[in-house]
Formats: sequence, C-alpha cells, structure tokens
Amino acid sequence: MIRKSSIYSLILKELSLPILAVSSIFIITFFGYILIEGFSPLKSLYFMATTFSTIGFGDVVPITRTGRLFTIFIIISAFTVGI
Repeated sequence: MIRKSSIYSLILKELSLPILAVSSIFIITFFGYILIEGFSPLKSLYFMATTFSTIGFGDVVPITRTGRLFTIFIIISAFTVGI
C-alpha cells in the first residue's frame, strides 16, 4: 500500500517544473510589459490576460515594435509550455 505522504511528494515532484515554467512566463510577461511599454500594472495584467487567453482584441493600446516582438515571444513560450 502506498502511503498518502509518498503520493503527495510524487505529485509535487511531477508538477514542480510545469508550475515553475508557467509562473516564470507570467512574471516575465507582467514585468516585461511594464518595462518595455511603460504600462501600469493593471494595464500590463490586462494585456497579459488577453495574450494568454488568445482572445487577441488586436492592439488594445498602441504598442511599439519591441512590444510586438515581446508579445510574439510570450505567445510562443506559452504554447511551448502548454498554457
């Protein structure tokens, strides 16, 4: 019989890398839009949500070329990780 604590440790071991990857993408995206585009935290969070949800309203606000390249990188990273 498998102990309950060993099941939890196995689950934690298997999920730690995916959770770290998804969390990293969220953090990089949030601060990236603040640094690259000068967005407020709320606007950055909103833009991040529209990017990850693939709703894609178009450019919600005017965005620079660097911001567009950053968004492309984030979309590819998110699909690679499987968000």
